[in-house]
Amino acid sequence: MFSSPHIPIRIFLLLSLTSFFPLVFFLGWELIIKNLVAGASWVNLVVLPVSSGLLTLILFEVFLGSGLRKPDPVQKKLAMNSPDRSYWYYARYKEDGVERVNSYGFVGPEPNPQIPEERVLIIGDSIPAAERYPRNFPTISQDEFNKEFHQEKKLEIINASIAAYSVEQIYLYYLEKLRGLPHNYLIFSFYLDDVNRNLRYRKNNRLYSPDWAEWQQDVYWQCYLCRRLLSLCNVSDHLFLNYRKKTYEEAFPEALRILEKTRLLAESRGAKFAVLNIPRFTWEGILPNVETYQYFEMNQALERWCLGKGVSCYDTLPLLIGKEISTMRRSRTDIHFTYLGHQVVGLALKDFLASLIWPDKTTTGPGELVSGR
Repeated sequence: MFSSPHIPIRIFLLLSLTSFFPLVFFLGWELIIKNLVAGASWVNLVVLPVSSGLLTLILFEVFLGSGLRKPDPVQKKLAMNSPDRSYWYYARYKEDGVERVNSYGFVGPEPNPQIPEERVLIIGDSIPAAERYPRNFPTISQDEFNKEFHQEKKLEIINASIAAYSVEQIYLYYLEKLRGLPHNYLIFSFYLDDVNRNLRYRKNNRLYSPDWAEWQQDVYWQCYLCRRLLSLCNVSDHLFLNYRKKTYEEAFPEALRILEKTRLLAESRGAKFAVLNIPRFTWEGILPNVETYQYFEMNQALERWCLGKGVSCYDTLPLLIGKEISTMRRSRTDIHFTYLGHQVVGLALKDFLASLIWPDKTTTGPGELVSGR
């Protein structure tokens, strides 16, 4: 407990409670029980009850724990780590008996080794990856683009985004696992919450944080009773996974350096690099204008970087202005787009892609096209 990088107050409460009961027993022994059972053996009074209690818990965990657990929702999915455990990818992802993962480790059909006409590769986290089936904003954008421009171009969008990635993991995955995937355009889906997310890995198909001791996370995931007791103290996997060493502001310069490395790598592979900026839409109600966005300064910093590097960047923040945000995200705690949110961003992305393929075209939606090359 004390070797953990972060100790919440409820764990101190649990420690206090577990220390309180032996103290109460000791006081009871000294003041009452000792006189009543003078001459009784400590083995009968202390050792046997404690041992039987521990044995009961162990037997409960071994024989009943598995029966009390809910079915594992990820048993049909298998995640693999890179050799240095700096990122992961999928080796198996079955839905309705159908294998959804491809040889590149992301969910989607196997890409053709030859580019049909124009191919856009989108890399990012759970924002573009969420609701991959049936539809999300990359698939909506592809369908709408081909519906509108089918006589001019045939566009293929490959969504290689993987949930829970950090900015650095997005880059590392593109650097190594996606190096053999040909594409004309690379869209980096930039989400602020990813900039200070520490590298994580998978173990037994669970997400682990290297900032905590592995045995501590093993205790949480592998011991049903331990997890139930910790849950009573409001301890969940978020405690492990959401621990961050830096604030957004502190981590932002490094995120821009990672974007620069991604840009250079994409251009070395013959692809045009662009950024799709997704705001952290955690506000309540309606945001009246972009200046009231909590992270507006970092939004501007990203735009300045794109202008300085000649990188086309589409800011989706204006798309959310004046709209009730509760209709655009799943819940107050689940900050992912609803289908309506995917529709709004997908239609705007369609126009942005048109401006990349035909630089003389401009976006028609309320989003902001920062720059183009």
